[in-house]
Amino acid sequence: NEQTRLLTNGSPRALPLTTERLAQVDMDLAAEVAARLWGNANGLVLSVVGDFDQEQVRRLIETYVASLPSGNLDTVQDRGIRPVAGPVRSVIAQGSDNKAENTVFMVTDRPFRPNDRFAANTLREVLDIRLREVLRNQNGGTYDVGSQVSLSPYPYPQALVAFGFTSEPSRQAELTDKALGVLAAVAQGDFDQATLEKAKEIQVRSVESYLTQNNFWAAILPEYALKGYDLSQLTRLKELYQAVTREQVAQLAQETLRTKQALQVIRLPGPEVPKP
Repeated sequence: NEQTRLLTNGSPRALPLTTERLAQVDMDLAAEVAARLWGNANGLVLSVVGDFDQEQVRRLIETYVASLPSGNLDTVQDRGIRPVAGPVRSVIAQGSDNKAENTVFMVTDRPFRPNDRFAANTLREVLDIRLREVLRNQNGGTYDVGSQVSLSPYPYPQALVAFGFTSEPSRQAELTDKALGVLAAVAQGDFDQATLEKAKEIQVRSVESYLTQNNFWAAILPEYALKGYDLSQLTRLKELYQAVTREQVAQLAQETLRTKQALQVIRLPGPEVPKP
C-alpha cells in the first residue's frame, strides 16, 4: 500500500503480512510477546453499550473481568516510525475505470492538547465546505471530496490532515492544485464567519444524531480512555462545539495545513502513467 509506505517511510513494522514475511517470524518470541500482552489486564478498557440490566452486567464484570491477572502497565513505545519528507507525488497505474483517485496527506509534529479536538473537527468541516465549493461547485470536477483532521498523542504527538477525491484523469493535476490552494488559503485564515458557523452547526447536528447510537459509544469510550479525554464532556458536546472560536480554528489550520510538505498518492487507469 503506497499510502502506508509514505506515512511510515517503508518501516518493516508497517508492511503487510505475507507468507514470506511470516516465515521470518520467530514463533517462540511471538508466543512470548502474546502471552505477556494478553496475560496482563492492567490498562484494559472494557466498554459495554446497549440495552441491558446494569446489575447483571456488573456481576459478570466483577466475576470475569476483575479477576483477570494484572501486572506492570505496558506503555506505548515510539519506534521512530515517521512519514517520508514531503513533498512527494506518487503515481500508480492501477485499474480500468476511467477515473483518477487522489489522496493527499500532511503529517505534523505538534503537542497534543485534548480539547483541540473540537477545533480539529470544526476545521475538517470548514475544509469539506470549501473543497466542495471549489472543486465541485466552481469547477465541476468531482462529487465526492472529503477531508480528515486527526490529532493523536501516540506513538508521538502529531496531527494528520488528509483529503481525497476522484476525478477525470485529465483533470487530476489541475484539481489537486486547486484543492491544495484551498488548504493554503484556510491556513492563512481565509474563510468567512458564515463558513465557520455552518461547520459548527454541522458538528452540533452530528452530536444530536450519534449520541443515540450504540456504535458511537462503543468507539468513543475506549478513545476517551486512551487519549485522556474528560468523560464528563460527553454530556455537553453541543456547547463545546458551539464555543469553538475562529481564532482556535485559524491557529490549528496554520499549524497543520503544511501544503508544501504534502504527500500525494494518485491512482490512474494503467498501464500508461503520465509524467508529473
